[in-house]
Amino acid sequence: MQLYQFERIYSQMEKEFGKIQKGEEDAYSMLLLPLEGNVLKIHRKFPLSNSRRLREAIALVLFEIKGNCTGEVIDTEKF
Repeated sequence: MQLYQFERIYSQMEKEFGKIQKGEEDAYSMLLLPLEGNVLKIHRKFPLSNSRRLREAIALVLFEIKGNCTGEVIDTEKF
């Protein structure tokens, strides 16, 4: 996988599964709360982690979700 493909995962997942619309976040709060908690824990443990690292971590999770939904094996070891 190339860096370009890695960075396109956000738009691909939005196209395939849709985007959470503004005002509809409450319906997904039980799913998003553990993610938010994990992000806060990591930030407390590693205060130098920044939004770029968070964005990379989210992309890796999206690739994992996409792989689970489609059965596709995606090699993310490079990242």
